[in-house]
Amino acid sequence: MEHEAARAHAYYERAWAALPRADAHTLFAAEIMGRTYFALLRLMERRRFRVFGGRVRVPTPKKLAIALRCWVRSRWAERRPRS
Repeated sequence: MEHEAARAHAYYERAWAALPRADAHTLFAAEIMGRTYFALLRLMERRRFRVFGGRVRVPTPKKLAIALRCWVRSRWAERRPRS
């Protein structure tokens, strides 16, 4: 599972690097989903992939924090001058 988690990390990194800054405002919902699923992956890693003993879920306050952070970032990118 560690191998698969490492692959997932690489895919997340490539996806974040490919996200055009100019499209941050319109794609912030996709960014929220990606960051939430990444948080879920991190939780599974912390459990050493023991996922059958109980439900693995991102707590609601953490999901709200992720959403707020993504929304603020999308608004900030909209206001920043393009280089």
